[in-house]
Amino acid sequence: MGFGYRIFSSMTPYTTGNQSLPIYVVLANFNHDPYLDVVVASTSSDTVGIFLGYGDGTFANITTYSTGISSQTQVIAISDFNNGNRSDIVVANYGSNGIRIFVGHENKIFLKYQSCSTGYGSRPRSVAVRYFNHNDWIDLAAANSGYDNVDIIVQTC
Repeated sequence: MGFGYRIFSSMTPYTTGNQSLPIYVVLANFNHDPYLDVVVASTSSDTVGIFLGYGDGTFANITTYSTGISSQTQVIAISDFNNGNRSDIVVANYGSNGIRIFVGHENKIFLKYQSCSTGYGSRPRSVAVRYFNHNDWIDLAAANSGYDNVDIIVQTC
């Protein structure tokens, strides 16, 4: 923890699971309390995991969600895809050639909302979220290393 003068206290490790190979981490607020939570992509275990923050530098044990068999998740982005006033999670799945969106709910769980193929052999490495067509629905861009291209995926409703 920083104490205002650039010195950090000791590190506290939080396990993501045996041989899970955590690869990407994002901070967001998933349960509408005033504290940041941590979401981590683990490529070997094909999961995303959430550590809910307590606001004192400590976190709850991990809750994991499957990203699909052999998905090899690479990256996470956070947005509100269904305009539900909750943080939702999108992942780029290198191994299964697609993206998967998890929608946040009031009870602090995530449900699979939608999966989208980026094409056989596309190997998406990253995703970005933004309003591309100004219709109040979040859109996606996925960088596909296998095709040397970027997919633009717009929501229409």
